Amino acid sequence: MKKMKKFACLILAVVMVFALAASASAENGSITINNLVPGQVYNAYRVLDLESYKAEFGAYAYKVDSASPWYGFVTGVGATSLGFDAQGYVHWIGEESDAAYAAFAKEAVAYAKANSIQPDATVDSVTEGQTSVVLNDMPLGYYVIDSSLGTLCILNTTNPDATVEEKNIAPTVDKEVMEDSTEVYGKTNDAELGETVYYQTTITAGAGAQKYTLHDNLTGLSFVEVTGITLNGDAVASDAYTVNTENLADDCDFEVAFSDSFCDSLAVGDEIVVSYTATVNEDAVIAGDGNPNETWLSYSEMPNTTTEIASTITYVWDFNVVKYTTYLCTEDNCIKEALLPGAEFVIYREYTDLGVTGLEYAVMAANGRFSHWTRNEEEATTMISDENGTFAVPGLDSGAYWLKETKAPQGYNKLTEPIKVIIKNNGNVTDGNEIVQAHKTIRVENKTGALLPATGGMGTTLFYVLGGVLVLAAVVLLVTRKRMSVEG
Repeated sequence: MKKMKKFACLILAVVMVFALAASASAENGSITINNLVPGQVYNAYRVLDLESYKAEFGAYAYKVDSASPWYGFVTGVGATSLGFDAQGYVHWIGEESDAAYAAFAKEAVAYAKANSIQPDATVDSVTEGQTSVVLNDMPLGYYVIDSSLGTLCILNTTNPDATVEEKNIAPTVDKEVMEDSTEVYGKTNDAELGETVYYQTTITAGAGAQKYTLHDNLTGLSFVEVTGITLNGDAVASDAYTVNTENLADDCDFEVAFSDSFCDSLAVGDEIVVSYTATVNEDAVIAGDGNPNETWLSYSEMPNTTTEIASTITYVWDFNVVKYTTYLCTEDNCIKEALLPGAEFVIYREYTDLGVTGLEYAVMAANGRFSHWTRNEEEATTMISDENGTFAVPGLDSGAYWLKETKAPQGYNKLTEPIKVIIKNNGNVTDGNEIVQAHKTIRVENKTGALLPATGGMGTTLFYVLGGVLVLAAVVLLVTRKRMSVEG
């Protein structure tokens, strides 16, 4: 009988597992899997049969029957690591290193899946709080155990009951979005419609990394492109991943699928940063709960093996304008308010480009939402107050804006100065004096013009009456003086 080489198991490697007998007379044993991870699935495959062994001498006799589904593996892909002696017993001929053991174990699992080899035992979807499981009545042999997290490992043992410690670690995902006003990444930002938004998703690798695919689902934004991927700060070659945007099973907007060779190179704690851009589209939610961006990582060939969802929120803001006037009641000298339709405004903001400062004006889309900026005032959209004296300005980023009245309602004076409007990064709206405006509404008052005399009007009539009175008084005075002269 030949002795199968003993090897160590590293936490960071994917390594072959053993389930060995304590004595040649034992027919079956057990495998205990400890440190189970909730939600994972574990499959045990018996690659070789253990025919007999002498524990005290460390001598083990492994064979594989030509009818076994594993015979093709042992004589094919696995032949670089396993060989046959003259009597047909299997022994290790490969490199004696943890990397070689890990590669062999992965090849075995891949062969099982490619050839639809059924596992000898399965633990389905570990429940929360379940820390271990025992696979009983297992035929003695040479086993590899695969889980959603990667292939497991144990050391040689001298009894029929083998123990597997789950040493693989699930990956994690975190996500951040850049706030354009500060260029700092965080969990929230605000932006205007049509603006490009910058995202970074960080994947922290676990042990036994396999089949990493990043999924991303956008609301109110449209995916543009992956701008780069780094591993521990170094750029990742484009052939190490594939970006998919079509025919995605989970209805996400795009996926980044990493190659097997890239996953094989990962160690625990490695950080993969995926940077990408998206634009705020016309369907974005204005204010309210904002527009969430959700990201998660699938990391196994087994279905539904994913990380928890990481998310950010992009907010888009608005403000309202009310045009009104006040007047004095004739009956009780009270002051009343009237809403004014027909007032016309343009909205602008300041910009600085290559050290030059200027003004750019808002252009609104057909649906009434913000579209883009123009530096030609004649191209600006005219905002007109409706019958209720109001209009809305949806789709803006936080920042400072100005309302410029270009035409006042009939009978009223046009404003001589623009009105400053400030949208805070929490959506609050203030005026130029930093006073918060209720309901995000800027109230704009118009004053009526003064009534001047005109030909044919009351002003002319009044002059006629006063003139007549003066003439009559002069006549009376003249007559009186003549009488006094005669009498004297």
